[in-house]
Amino acid sequence: MTGDAWPWIVVLALAALTFSMRVGGWLAARALGVSPLMDRVLRAAPGNLFIAVAAVAVAKGGAPIAAGSIATVLAMQLTAREWIALPVGAAVAAAVAAFA
Repeated sequence: MTGDAWPWIVVLALAALTFSMRVGGWLAARALGVSPLMDRVLRAAPGNLFIAVAAVAVAKGGAPIAAGSIATVLAMQLTAREWIALPVGAAVAAAVAAFA
């Protein structure tokens, strides 16, 4: 690896922090129990957050972001897996940006 290692260290540290927060929240919710209303809110939140962020990004990002967002939504509809849909959308956005 050439260059400065700090960006990689920061990315890996943030990934570990994000993962630990996600797992910690899941464990806390499992231990404490979740009401039916809170369960519906938690299931809806990721989609709401994506739409809020995507709307601003599409408005400012142009064709690559729009294509990536559409690809993400389609991949999510086909697979119902965020971990598949988000990289698909990112790859489509990168491809459109590279060829635009």
